[in-house]
Amino acid sequence: MDLERKVIAYMKQHHIIKQREKIILGLSGGADSVCLFHILIVCREKYQIEIFAVHVNHKIRGSQAKEDQNFVKKLCESYQVPFAIVEEDVPALAKIEKKSLEETGRIVRYKAFRKFQQELEADYIAVAHHKNDQAETVLHNLCRGSGIAGLAGMGVEQNGIIRPLLCLEREEIEEYLKTKGQPYQIDNTNLDNNYRRNKWRNEIIPLMRTGINAKTISHIADTASIMGEVDSFVEQSGKCAWKRMIETKEKKIILNLEEWKREHTVIQKWIVQNMMYCLSGEQKDIGQVHVLALMELAEKQVGKSIYLPYNLYAKRVYQGLLLEKKEDAMCESVAVYKTLKEKSDEVKEYIDEKIAWEINFMDMKLPEAKVINFSTYQTEKLIVGNGENNTREISLNKTIREGCDLNWGILSKKIPKNNCTKWFDYDKIKGTVLFRRMEQDDFLQIDNVGHHKKIKKLFKDEKVDAKEREKIWLLAEGNHVIWIPGIRTSEAYKVDENTKVILKVEIREEE
Repeated sequence: MDLERKVIAYMKQHHIIKQREKIILGLSGGADSVCLFHILIVCREKYQIEIFAVHVNHKIRGSQAKEDQNFVKKLCESYQVPFAIVEEDVPALAKIEKKSLEETGRIVRYKAFRKFQQELEADYIAVAHHKNDQAETVLHNLCRGSGIAGLAGMGVEQNGIIRPLLCLEREEIEEYLKTKGQPYQIDNTNLDNNYRRNKWRNEIIPLMRTGINAKTISHIADTASIMGEVDSFVEQSGKCAWKRMIETKEKKIILNLEEWKREHTVIQKWIVQNMMYCLSGEQKDIGQVHVLALMELAEKQVGKSIYLPYNLYAKRVYQGLLLEKKEDAMCESVAVYKTLKEKSDEVKEYIDEKIAWEINFMDMKLPEAKVINFSTYQTEKLIVGNGENNTREISLNKTIREGCDLNWGILSKKIPKNNCTKWFDYDKIKGTVLFRRMEQDDFLQIDNVGHHKKIKKLFKDEKVDAKEREKIWLLAEGNHVIWIPGIRTSEAYKVDENTKVILKVEIREEE
């Protein structure tokens, strides 16, 4: 069939099919994986490959999941394909790991695939992502602020995982199965738009196809392919530069800044991002904001430092830029970034979407057994009151200024006026925010007109002992101090009647 020839030609073009290879197939029972199953059956005859199917029951859909499992079993037996069934209670595991069902399910699946790949010494793991999946991934990464790698989407081959169906759109897959008379399982959770991926699939991309361009999916996938080539070139160039400027010592990396500054900005960014990846082994919580923070640190004087995701600690040293991994990272300067939403893949909504509270922003630890927590609120109005019948609707900025009790349906909380919790106008913050010790040129805005006062003078006026000043932590944007806990906040960042997005900063005792 034409589709089979198209996919096999695509596999040959990208060198992911050869004689007598052994392939682990992720087989869910849905249309995509069943299509890939049949393509690999054709390849089994043509290339004498071995196929081993792995089905993962996530224990999410009850009897329907069992039906999927039985369907996969019968399909594999009818074509004499060896298989394994893996059962994992994903909802329970997601609660323990404090991750979403989507992310936990993905981790469980690939863990199972890798296990059988190692046991059977397989060459590849084959998964059934197609062009529609690629478009969803690219758009999601674009909205999260990803760089070139994110816009490249999913590769045809990445770390032993192959995606032979990236040359197909979902409609082609369904038509192929219809022509063959091959049934497949339908996952009803794909219709639930509470899952982030489904919003792209069921709402946003269909709107783009009907309202903007019918070939939206194909164009996005083609762009991803081009970006993948660009990313490959940058990586190749970056690796060459890496050898000239990087010194590694156990859990430490030292960057030679003299060599680094000679490179193009694109390569500079690749270098510092790869430094973070090499030490953490993770990329999910590392974004452009962290790359820019490291580049900014490279321009500062010796002794300056920042704290990054995955317990990474960066410091400007005489030799250049030091990056190390500390399990108990306590540093002189804690970086808190403007793009807080990069820390959150999950948003909880209360009161008919009148308030959206971004959660899971990483807590920052201070040496004095203190924990700093940041969260943002984006709202026009809230339901406020004492939980009784006198509940009324007022603006959130008024709530914060007056310190009212809140009643948010399932969440009851008081916005306190105290020295440990402060609320600021998030949109007035334009750059990187640091929680750090006092610096020479620090100042604070003391009134609405714009008059400033040096922090040294402020400490003197407040009769803060010179030795105590060195121990005080400040929240600052550059040299403009936003908040001195227990002493004063800047007038420049205060919530007012025009505030739309609010940053809450809380300091508490470490549990």
